[in-house]
Amino acid sequence: MTHKGIAVLVAISFGLSGCATVKTHREFNDRHAHMQKVVMLPSDVQGYEVTFNAGSKPLADLSESMKTTSTESLKTALEQKGYEVTSLTLRQEDLDADPALKDAYFEVKKLYEQAIADMKAMKKRDFAFDVGSAGNYFAEKYGANAIVYLRGNGSRLSSGMTAAKVAEATATLAVTLLTGVAVGGFGQPLYSLSVDTAVIDADLGDILWYNSKEARDNFTNPGDKKTVAKFVKDTIQPLPDSKFKKPAEKKAAGTKAEPVESKKSNFAPKPSPAPVAV
Repeated sequence: MTHKGIAVLVAISFGLSGCATVKTHREFNDRHAHMQKVVMLPSDVQGYEVTFNAGSKPLADLSESMKTTSTESLKTALEQKGYEVTSLTLRQEDLDADPALKDAYFEVKKLYEQAIADMKAMKKRDFAFDVGSAGNYFAEKYGANAIVYLRGNGSRLSSGMTAAKVAEATATLAVTLLTGVAVGGFGQPLYSLSVDTAVIDADLGDILWYNSKEARDNFTNPGDKKTVAKFVKDTIQPLPDSKFKKPAEKKAAGTKAEPVESKKSNFAPKPSPAPVAV
């Protein structure tokens, strides 16, 4: 079994799971020992507004903010774990100029989508999902052991939908107070953001480590990066540090103390008397 490259695939996607969960391949520990250098593919992040008539409406400004924040946060978190990270920006002209790169990039995305679908359908009793060998191209081209791919979806309700939720909640509360019986829930949350992370062996294609997490916090303010940044960091946090992580240098506490010279006594010992001849 070779370990030419190991891909770390980090995906943010809407509605894949209801709670945080970590799953690992039975060979994760052995293969993780080879993870050192990683390449991050361009983040694929989308923000939407849910409306009555138009369904899910893409929000360009929010998507761009989420993409930038997610990429920066993920890169920082991986570096803090001791991985050597190279972040790629693949524009359309870059993909068109390199057909092999384009094919590998879209193949990874397509096969990961299928793996997630199989995972949701619980088609296998054991945690054994893969994306084929599409990741080999990036490991070989950039001399890296791993590939990092991040994608994201989040939604918020429009003002009209929010007003409807308030009316629904008010009506439900009134019925509960009058009858003493709680009825139904309040439907779709105001905000929804989910994160999936997966570690994929680029040589064999196996998904070695998987974590999913979702939140209902307000992530929709482009000027506030803390919510998305913390969410991405929390999701990747369970991933073990790289085995190649260097020990942190100890910081000196305060100014280095100068060596203290021992004080000389003011009372020098008296010389011993000379021996008396007999």
